[in-house]
Formats: sequence, C-alpha cells, structure tokens
Amino acid sequence: MALGLCAALAARGLAVQPFKKGPDYIDPSWLSEAAGRACRTLDPFFCGDDDRLIAAFLAGAAGADISASRRPRPRLRGVGRPVHT
Repeated sequence: MALGLCAALAARGLAVQPFKKGPDYIDPSWLSEAAGRACRTLDPFFCGDDDRLIAAFLAGAAGADISASRRPRPRLRGVGRPVHT
C-alpha cells in the first residue's frame, strides 16, 4: 500500500518523502523509486529514544509536501502537521 501511495502522490507532482522501519534494503529501494526521493529508516533500535526518532523524521521530511511511512510508530502520527488555531 505504501508503495502505491508514494507512486500515486509523486505522479501528481507532490514531493513525497518515504520512511520505513527496519534495516532491510529491498523495500526502501522500491519506495525510493516510487517517490523519487531516498527512503529513510525510522527504527527505534537505530534512532534511540522517541525524541531522536521524531527529530530524524522532521529532518528527513524537510522539503517534502507529504511523508509516507510503512509501519509508523504511534508517536509519529500527526508529527509535523500544520496546527490551525
């Protein structure tokens, strides 16, 4: 699903930043190809605590119109969304 979503959004002209949990190389390669941007890994084992994980997400998402993640962590849901008051 994430692969198709990345491809569809990129085809509409959006800058899509894909993310993935885990150290494998096949899924990130496919996601990178579909989105046109390098897929980044968000894994608690490599990032450490939640603050570092969120910082890695925000840094990786810079310049993207939208971010897509396979198996996002609950703490990342909604991070970086514009806040309307």
